[in-house]
Amino acid sequence: MTPSHTCQLPSAHAWRQVGASLLLVMLSAAASAEVRSVEGLEFSKVRMQGSNQLEISSGDSNTLKIRGGEHQLEPPPFVLDGDTLYLGASADGRSVADLKYKVTVVQLQELAVAGSGEAFVKPIDVPALEVSLDGSGSIRLYDVTAPDLELQLVGSGEIQAAKVHSQRTRLQLKGDGDVQLGELQTQSLKVHLAGSGDVTIEQESRVNSLDIGLLGSGDVVLERLTAEAAKVSIVGSGDVTIRVREQLEVEIMGSGDLLYRGDPTVSRSILGSGDVTRKAD
Repeated sequence: MTPSHTCQLPSAHAWRQVGASLLLVMLSAAASAEVRSVEGLEFSKVRMQGSNQLEISSGDSNTLKIRGGEHQLEPPPFVLDGDTLYLGASADGRSVADLKYKVTVVQLQELAVAGSGEAFVKPIDVPALEVSLDGSGSIRLYDVTAPDLELQLVGSGEIQAAKVHSQRTRLQLKGDGDVQLGELQTQSLKVHLAGSGDVTIEQESRVNSLDIGLLGSGDVVLERLTAEAAKVSIVGSGDVTIRVREQLEVEIMGSGDLLYRGDPTVSRSILGSGDVTRKAD
């Protein structure tokens, strides 16, 4: 007769020991994280590299807080050069990752992220702002008021802005990334897309002057944006969707298509199989 074998499950006491060990590991990891605060820094531009996280907010003074392991915080993982604060590297050139930066700035003029990092910008009101992303990371802006605003993206990353109030807005995208706006209130909007990425506006918005240049296979979807006048240039197989009230000027070279809503006066020049189509409201 073949003897029977039974599988003995760990006892409740053993499971409690395992749970206690895991808790100790978690507490140890939490305890090993430190926060360093730095004040008295004079800067208006912030540049971050690597796979780090950054939160920016407006305040009455410039401050910097860094959260990470003790070994990551020495030497200090930031450099101040002129009016630019560099994050993600120390003065000796050592790169760091997986840090959390929290920056308070009186007046932000420029934000640049390179790599796979993430940046979050809380409501901000400044005269002019330039935001750029190079890589696979992401930048999220919640509520931006800036008479002069420029958003630049190179690579496969993503830039999102929930609400934008501006007089002049420029969106530049090169690669297969995405630029997504929620609500946009601006006088003039210029969009330049080269590659296979997408530019979209998700909420009802208005603009006086719209200028779109599309090179490649990407898509510009702005049907929730109402423009008084628009100029569109498409080279390649990309598509553009817009809404125009008064005047529309279109040039297409290739197989790209323009789909528009509204009843503007239209002038067109097409070389290739591309098309201009009016869509009923």
